[in-house]
This record gives sequence, structure tokens and C-alpha cells, in this order.
Amino acid sequence: MQPTPAEAFDAWFQILGFRGRHALTGLQPILRQQLQNLQKSFNEAFAAERQFPEHAPTLPMYLDYIDADDENAIATTDGQSYAFVGITLPLVFKISDVSVVLSKAPSITTALQLNVSAEPYNDLQGTLFYILVSFVVGHEWSHHKHGHLQQLSAPKAIFQEITNSGIAGSIETQLQEIGADGYSAFFLLSHILDHRDTFLPWLNLDPASPPVFFDRVFLSLFVIAFASFLLLRPPELLGADKVYRFTHPPAAARMNFFLRETAGWCSFNRPPLEGWLVSNSLGLINLTAEAILGAGGAQRWRQQIDFLKSDDGIKYTATLTTGLARYRKSWGRQRRPG
Repeated sequence: MQPTPAEAFDAWFQILGFRGRHALTGLQPILRQQLQNLQKSFNEAFAAERQFPEHAPTLPMYLDYIDADDENAIATTDGQSYAFVGITLPLVFKISDVSVVLSKAPSITTALQLNVSAEPYNDLQGTLFYILVSFVVGHEWSHHKHGHLQQLSAPKAIFQEITNSGIAGSIETQLQEIGADGYSAFFLLSHILDHRDTFLPWLNLDPASPPVFFDRVFLSLFVIAFASFLLLRPPELLGADKVYRFTHPPAAARMNFFLRETAGWCSFNRPPLEGWLVSNSLGLINLTAEAILGAGGAQRWRQQIDFLKSDDGIKYTATLTTGLARYRKSWGRQRRPG
């Protein structure tokens, strides 16, 4: 008998060494309902997703919460019944907490011309939380759709969104992470900016404001959300001897490629936004760093930035750039007809 998605998720994540599926027991009823609604919305989106020729074939997709103590998001499959996106509650709560901090930062609300309520969980917090959780889920979904799981040698191997804690990766795994970032950004930006009317009541924005104002606000929130995610992690110390062997690109490099992907989306879909993003992205990142880390927070990536400006760093970035171009040309080619 075919297991239910929840049963299969629970069994598989226990096999992977986790406690299994988090049933959300012990949480306050309103929080449990919010998390269940969030899960339901993602699973409904998976079920209704449009299929593209370049997408790798996958088993039915299912998202649920992992019972674990660490902050993590995971793409995996049991190879028989389902493809999974799992996210731990500590990561969900961390995203919520940092969204609260950002929503209370006067420098950010002033820059975006937003009037935010005094409630701890206000409308701006909810918007940032939605954007960042959606990005993380979209990133793990992208690993499935790009066929990354099929390229793993071990059946129990997984893609996980954790800090580079060891030298266990390669340029190829870093390119897969950049590819997943870009694909998630593409779909999420389209969703946020093309359906921004859905979010206007959340932020008490005047519907009569010029469209370019709305575009800049939501693009800013997108950049702030992703920057906050990277800033939560201790930055790796970079050197030519190990930068090629991380599983993920170091934060400063990952932010750089994320902005390239975002600018590319703007160039194709909202051309006036591309130049605005180039001119304002550093300021948005600095505002985010100082809101989260305090005065001097913008220096968190200083060592990484200095390395990336060095000869070794320039060579590393060029390797990623060339590899990404190759990745884009080859991705999905074997699945296209003809």
C-alpha cells in the first residue's frame, strides 16, 4: 500500500538520521495553524506547477517540517514514492526572528518609505518572512528540477542549506547552488512583482503610487531578505587553497552572483529596474547588515571581499562565471526533445 506523503517523509528522514517529520505538536494553536497553512500553500503550488521540457523528471513533490535541532533546508528523495523538500523549525523560527529585526529597523523602513505598525509581528515582518521562506523552498525545489539529485552517487545523499562546515564540495557543487539560487529568484521575483497587488494591503501602500515605486520597494525587500539569510552565517575565511572545495560559494561571492541573476531578471522583465538595482544594491546590503549586526555590520564580509579582489579571488570568480555559462548551456539539454 502506497504510504501517504507525510508517512513517507517521516520514514525517509528517520533513515537519513533525523527524528523524522515534525508533527507541530506542542506549538501554540495559532502558530501551528500558520505553519500548516504555509505548508499547504507550497504543496498546492507543487501539485499545480507548470512543467517545462528542461525540468528533470521527479517523483511527486512534497514539503514538510523536519524534526531536528539545527537550522536547515533539504532536498532529497526516497527514490520510490516522493521527492521531498524539508525545512526544520529552527530555520523557520530564525527567518521569522530576523524578519522582525528588519521590520523594526528605522533605516530600512525610512529608505523604503514604509509605515510599519508597532506590533512585533507586523505586516513588513510577514512580507519579509514570506519572501525568504519562499526563496529557500524554491531553492530546494530547483535542486530537484535541475536534476541535481540524480547526479548524486549515494541514494541517501542530500542537498542541504547549511554553513560550509567542511571542505567537502567542489566548483561543480557551488555551480549547482548558484543555479538553484538563480532559478528560485527567477520564479519568486515574477511572483512578487507580477502579483504585487496581493501584498499591497500587507504594507499599507497607496495603490495610487507610481508602478515604479512598487517595483523598487518589492525588489528592495527581495534583496534585503536574501542578504539577511547570508548574514546570519559566520563568514568563511577564504584562501586559494580551499575556496574551490566549499559545498556552497562563500557568502560574498554568492551575493554577487545572486545580484547578477536578479539584474538579469530585471533586464528581461523590468528594464528600468536593472540600473536602479546596480546603483542601490550595496546600500541595501549595508542597511541589512547594520540592522542585524549593529554598527560596523557591513564589515562582516570584509575578508571575503578582500580575497575576491585579489588575483586568486579574481581567478576564482572567473572560474565560477565560466562554469555558470557552461552549466546554463548544458542544463536540461539531454531532456529536450530533438
